[in-house]
Amino acid sequence: MQNPTDIVKKVADELKESADESGIGNIDKFLDELNNINEKAKNGPGDALDKAMACLDNLKDSMKNAMDNPAPGDAICAMWYQEAIKSKLKALSDETENIAQSVKSQSTEIGLAFRDLSGTLTQATDGLATTTKNLTSLPNEVTAISESVSDAGDIVKIDTAHLEQACDISGIDKPLDEIASLKKKLGPTLADPVNESLENLAIFIFSAPDKIKEAFQIPKPLCCIQAVVPSPQPMQDILDKIELLSAINVTPVTEIITKTQDSLEGADVEVVKRSIASFSVKAKAKIDDLSKAIDTAKKGAEAEKKAEELAAKLKASSVSSKSLRKFF
Repeated sequence: MQNPTDIVKKVADELKESADESGIGNIDKFLDELNNINEKAKNGPGDALDKAMACLDNLKDSMKNAMDNPAPGDAICAMWYQEAIKSKLKALSDETENIAQSVKSQSTEIGLAFRDLSGTLTQATDGLATTTKNLTSLPNEVTAISESVSDAGDIVKIDTAHLEQACDISGIDKPLDEIASLKKKLGPTLADPVNESLENLAIFIFSAPDKIKEAFQIPKPLCCIQAVVPSPQPMQDILDKIELLSAINVTPVTEIITKTQDSLEGADVEVVKRSIASFSVKAKAKIDDLSKAIDTAKKGAEAEKKAEELAAKLKASSVSSKSLRKFF
């Protein structure tokens, strides 16, 4: 019969081999990836859209002021000229409002998506770590046990209940399914409207200056004096606001969405599921072997104890017989 202490050491070695075969290192790598994504998600898409919205609000204010007082009230700026400016500015103001509402809506959607992403990742990674931590630590734990035993007396003290519990992976499906669902939330449903909104913003920034200048252009028949008339201050105020808006770099918004989506796609849930399931089955079999070795050691200890008790009784009986013979 194999020595129980040898079986414990064998189980420890085989657990390490099974962990490597199952790719158990994928789990720690997977959790690290998720934690990195979560850190980025907590920061969200940055403040570029907030800055853009602030500039758009300022631009709308400047347009309103310009429509209230489009140009100095001199002979050139007759009522018909002011009305022409107001009409063109009204159309541009409406366009600005639409752009602002779109940016605001997408900023809200992105903010909610990233908050939801961070919250789900936190819960999922915590749940996954709790379930897998004991499982992935089994090889080291059993190795430590094997190094601490020297005889059957040590083995009978080993408690395998928590080792068997570590093989229970019934809690992994929920967190892994939650992680898989996140890939859809940051897919085209979120990215496409954001890209469309930012593209419209870029087109607006590019075309708005010419539209503003055209709005303040002196209509016929006085257009010939345009070159000698100073630029109206309201027009310059609006152009300044557009220049400030154009200086905001919104590229990081789309980049963070794309990078986060790519990172989630790279976090392969199915690979991790297979690794966990494979190692769980193998680990359970090894822990069963360990339990059998412990049972064998316990039976051996009990048999040894009974043998000692019997020997003691026989010895006592022999002494009593001798005493009686001596007495008679």
